[in-house]
Amino acid sequence: MRRLFRAAWGVSLVLTPLIEPGISRAAQKSAGEDASPAAHLKPRKQRAAVKRPPKRRRVRTGRAPFIRRIRVVRRDVFDTNLRAEDKKIFRLINALHVTTKESAIKGLLLLKEGDRYNADLAKESERALRNILLLRNVRVTPIPINDRTVDLLVTTQDTWTTEPQFGLTGVGQTLNLKTGLRERNLFGYGKDDSFYYKKTDGVITRTYSYNDPLFLGTPMVMGGSFQDRADGTTRSLSLAKPFSASVTHWSAGGALSNDKHEEKELDNLGNEIGRFRVKSKDSSVYADTSILPTTRRVFRPGVGYERSEVERIRLSSGRTESDELFHIAHARLDVERIDFLTVDHINQYGQDEDFALGPALIFDGGAARHKWVPTSDNANFYKGTFQEGTLFGTSHFALLTLGGNGEFQNGTWRSSHAQADLNYYNHFQPRQTLAAHLGWAAIVNPTPTDNILLGGDTGMRAYKMNQFAGNKKLLANVEDRFFVIDDVGRFASVGAVVFSDAGYVWAPGKDIRMSDVKSDVGVGLRLHLNRTSLGHVLRFDLAYAMRRVGNQPRLVFSFGTAQAF
Repeated sequence: MRRLFRAAWGVSLVLTPLIEPGISRAAQKSAGEDASPAAHLKPRKQRAAVKRPPKRRRVRTGRAPFIRRIRVVRRDVFDTNLRAEDKKIFRLINALHVTTKESAIKGLLLLKEGDRYNADLAKESERALRNILLLRNVRVTPIPINDRTVDLLVTTQDTWTTEPQFGLTGVGQTLNLKTGLRERNLFGYGKDDSFYYKKTDGVITRTYSYNDPLFLGTPMVMGGSFQDRADGTTRSLSLAKPFSASVTHWSAGGALSNDKHEEKELDNLGNEIGRFRVKSKDSSVYADTSILPTTRRVFRPGVGYERSEVERIRLSSGRTESDELFHIAHARLDVERIDFLTVDHINQYGQDEDFALGPALIFDGGAARHKWVPTSDNANFYKGTFQEGTLFGTSHFALLTLGGNGEFQNGTWRSSHAQADLNYYNHFQPRQTLAAHLGWAAIVNPTPTDNILLGGDTGMRAYKMNQFAGNKKLLANVEDRFFVIDDVGRFASVGAVVFSDAGYVWAPGKDIRMSDVKSDVGVGLRLHLNRTSLGHVLRFDLAYAMRRVGNQPRLVFSFGTAQAF
């Protein structure tokens, strides 16, 4: 028995250093020799002096802990702590850039100090910081303190938000120009301020706009714009308290707009055959509520009121073709399942992109009656969208979008739009993504100026802008996207594509015939400016028309500041 006892005692001396709680390697290193594996052999009095680090506690899954403190770590556009980014040009860019204020970041966080930690709201906060403040590398991480509390660590990296705007969309010798200056994070508070000069189809437009996502430091969103064109002006103002999170209980707001502009009447080949002057005034208010909201689903009914006045005058004769006033009572419904996929190398390069998988259904129905308001015309209005995504595997998914809006008056649908879009993405190689798009659109009883346009800037890259016009559209695009080099010079990424487009637009009264469909094939170069707030993808495409229109050239060069689809 004594031999057995001595053997057990010897084994315990060997195993105790391996299982002794609290004596970690970090503690041994910091405590020096006293924290060595032999420290347990010291007399009891000496061992009591060895300080054991507190155990790192896990967040209990049964009941969420409280958030004790929120710590925000902000990194500039370029992280000069990294050797590759510690250069004079990058330090100069950082010096010229105003870093996002901590108050703006905390203002968009959906978790506050004293709240219980919620992983779903943490993910929602990351999406909000990416989409509203346009930050990169956003992470919201809980740091356990004990069984009851955590600290929240928010890490972000700024993007360059002072953007000289220069956008070109061109096909052949036809150019649409957009230039100006935009600050998407004014003084670091997330406010969006911009001025644009645009020339589209020969019409010059000057636009000033302002948007504040935290108006006066509140959850209110305020926006306004003024647009001056050669053919008229547009003014708008809105103020709203939106659903800032899935668990927000209510939303309300209002908007005003006044617009004067000209619209073209086109034939099937996009040639102008008439012109109208359109004057419109619109004002609206709404209020929505969310019934028993959770981070996984929302059910939001609401009501609203809108006053809409529209007048159309044909310029060639000066005759007023329509003059309508509606007082509309609205009923709204938003039903969604909250499910997002966050991936990269789909449309952009090494940058997180959020895709809503849903499903989500949004519907708005309105009615205007002369018996309610004597000055109002009678009509019903409908607008709705449905979205759903299907996940086939990691970075392999499809997104379906159905939408429509219309006006039902005197027993007839008027200028009623319907469309369906299916997008497919398969990031099947680290540097290669297959992307495809299938689209359909139609207009029932369109007005003379209500056209679906298709051309070099809207999906058919070997044809001129607005080449086809009508009320029925089919379009298919496919691209093999090669992400060649990420972050060249710590500023841009380079890629290439091989693509094919096919589609057509049919005029009112014409049947859809697949023999009318035009098609093209081509190659392209992509440059992704991944340190700017928009993450612009500069597109340069060379397309060859398989079936050309008239004597137009088969080989066409086109470019733009976004992916083709």
